[in-house]
Amino acid sequence: MTAKQIKNFLKEKPGYLKEGSKRLVKHLNKKGFYPQLSACKEVLKELRREEYKSMLENSNSKPKTKILVYDIETTLNRTYTFWSGKKGYINGNDLIDESKMISIAWKWLGDKDITSMPWDNKLKCDEELTRVFLEEYNKADAVVTINGNSFDNKWINTRAAKHRLFVNTYVKSIDMYRMSKKYLKLPSHSMKYIAKFFGLSLKKGHAGLQMWKDIQWGTPKESALALEDMLDYNIGDIQATEDIYYRLLEFTTPQ
Repeated sequence: MTAKQIKNFLKEKPGYLKEGSKRLVKHLNKKGFYPQLSACKEVLKELRREEYKSMLENSNSKPKTKILVYDIETTLNRTYTFWSGKKGYINGNDLIDESKMISIAWKWLGDKDITSMPWDNKLKCDEELTRVFLEEYNKADAVVTINGNSFDNKWINTRAAKHRLFVNTYVKSIDMYRMSKKYLKLPSHSMKYIAKFFGLSLKKGHAGLQMWKDIQWGTPKESALALEDMLDYNIGDIQATEDIYYRLLEFTTPQ
């Protein structure tokens, strides 16, 4: 049984797409067909990918699955320390400030509009920011991030816990950093490098640590200007993340 014949069979009987390759072979054997296991694996992988891409990339309608692309920017930490360097140890009791989120940017996959929101810059408080974002986050079936499994998602949980806000724990995480490491052999899996590798527009640059310093401890004018720069930077991350998602999708199996 050729790969083409297996594909035609699955298109006529799409219910078998949910089966694993070994179970598919057994089903076909019962019907008098004897395909190679490797052929079944490849055909299943190809058809599932086509089905997934069709669902997400249909330009005539929004994806059935609600997928939210988002990125956060967080505060610097001040601390008391005797020494600097990689071997320096900082005790939690020596932290001066509580870590907070400064801004969040997000968009629904496939939509043009990008939303961004800062914390309360006067009070340096992220409670309202967290509450408003969670209204969107909790509607999602899945979220797309870069390094979100280790960073963004945990931040959302942490600040929601701080402010006693509800988080939908059934939202699935699609982490571009982990997908890149799993499917591609690159010297770096940073957003900047992946975007450069695929020839995509890079996210907007910024003034480095000085931007954070100005937001958190600068004069009101310095803080306001730096916060505008951070929001622009944050928005740039969103477009880059979505573009990377679509490119990586071509080389991955559905999550």
